[in-house]
Amino acid sequence: MPAQLTLFPVRGTSRTFVWNEGRSQFAGREPESDVFLDDPRVSGRHALFQWTGGGWMLVDMRSKNGTY
Repeated sequence: MPAQLTLFPVRGTSRTFVWNEGRSQFAGREPESDVFLDDPRVSGRHALFQWTGGGWMLVDMRSKNGTY
């Protein structure tokens, strides 16, 4: 089952990401991140959207501010 993530920043336009099964996606402040988050509260490798084989799980990568 594909996953869809839509970000609604306070400033700027919204962005939507669609992922197919089988490949996990990193989110963070590193420019190489699959989901680049240009925010000083976000760690370089902040979180992982992990494909588990039957669904998706959000995993915090020991970020300083946590993942909610």
